[in-house]
Amino acid sequence: MIKRIVVFGCSYCTGEEILYHELGTELDHLHKSTSNDPRLFFDKIEKNSLTEKLKTIQQKQMNLAWPKKLSVLLGIECLNLSESGNSMQKMLWQFLDQRHRGNIRETDLILFGQTKTERGLYFRESPISFQVATVNGPELNKILGISECGGISNVINESLDEAIMSWFNDDRLLWDFLMVSQCLEYWKSKFNLFVVPAMSLNNLVLRDYNKDLFKSLLQDSTRSDLYLTKKGLDCFIENDTDYLPWGHPKEIVHDRYAQYLKEVIYDRFQI
Repeated sequence: MIKRIVVFGCSYCTGEEILYHELGTELDHLHKSTSNDPRLFFDKIEKNSLTEKLKTIQQKQMNLAWPKKLSVLLGIECLNLSESGNSMQKMLWQFLDQRHRGNIRETDLILFGQTKTERGLYFRESPISFQVATVNGPELNKILGISECGGISNVINESLDEAIMSWFNDDRLLWDFLMVSQCLEYWKSKFNLFVVPAMSLNNLVLRDYNKDLFKSLLQDSTRSDLYLTKKGLDCFIENDTDYLPWGHPKEIVHDRYAQYLKEVIYDRFQI
C-alpha cells in the first residue's frame, strides 16, 4: 500500500513562477524588469539580500505544484524534495542521501521528474547542480552553477570553465544520462521508483555521431518499466496562455497533470 509520494525534480516540480505575481513591490519589480532572463533576476535577488523572502514564496508554490496536488488526489502524504535548476545526477544523490538517513520507506512511491540532460552535479560546501551553457547557446562557453535560491554563477571561474568545456561535451552528457538511468533501474528493483518526463529531452543539441546513439538510449529508457508515463507536464499545455513569463506552466497545467497521473497510478497499482 502506497502511503506517501516522494518527488525529486527541477522547476517543473516546484511550481516555479506560479506565485511570482505575489512577490511584493520590490520583488515584483525585479521579476517584471528581468522577465526574459531568470539568471539576471536571481542574481539581483542575491545582491539585494532578498533570498529569504523569495524562499518563502517558493515554499508556498510547492503546495500548488503537481506533486502536492497529486498527493491530495491520492489522499496520501507528499515529500517534495525538488529544486529549481536541479540535475538528474543531484536527484540521484538526494535519493541515496535520503535512503542513507532512513527517510525512504517501502511504502513510498518515488518519482523522479526528468530534467535537462545538460545539467550535472558538483560539490562545494554542499551538492549544487550546474548547467552546461553551451548546449543552449554557443555564445555562453562556460559551466554555470545553480545556487540554492536559483542564482547562477561560474562553477570555478570563467577561464577554467571555458577550458573544461573543451572536454565537457555531449559525449559526457550521454554517459551521465546512461549512468543515472542504470542506477535508477537498479533501485527500481528495490523500491516503487519511477521516472516521469517532466521536461522533454528531445531538444538536446548533439554532435551528428551522437544523435542516433542518444535516440536509441532514450527509446530504450522510455520503453522500459522505469517510466511511469511518457507524458510530461508540457503535454498538458493547451495554448500560449498556459505559460508564465519564463516559460513555466501555470497552475492549471499542474492541475491537469496531477489528475492524469492519479489515473495512471490507480491503473498501475490497482487502487
